Amino acid sequence: MSDRDYRSFKQTAERTLLNELLHHIVWGTELTQNDLEPLEPELQEQLMKMDKDIRLAKEKNQSDAKKNSEESSQLDADKRTILKQLNVLEGLFKDPTSIDRIEHYDNPFATGNFELLKKVSKALQVAKVA
Repeated sequence: MSDRDYRSFKQTAERTLLNELLHHIVWGTELTQNDLEPLEPELQEQLMKMDKDIRLAKEKNQSDAKKNSEESSQLDADKRTILKQLNVLEGLFKDPTSIDRIEHYDNPFATGNFELLKKVSKALQVAKVA
């Protein structure tokens, strides 16, 4: 085998190995020192750093996705509560006595706010009579 053929074969083998190692990094398969042994130390360090950076980024992304999912769920619950409160307020202004038909288990307001709404209801009923 000529020197030229040997260099070409060696470059092809290195590219194939590098391609496989990058594939391992992207798919999350941990690299071992044996995998990196045929490569130059500088390239080994770069690949190990890339592997570490990608793993850390992947963990952060998973953590962020979980946090976003939890926040989204809380946001949906808050939205339902606010829509329910708006519905109660709309009913209160259309019919001030509607506040008395809200059951304690179906009340979307904090205790103090609900008591205030009862006072508003009484005031609206008095104003309607007058």
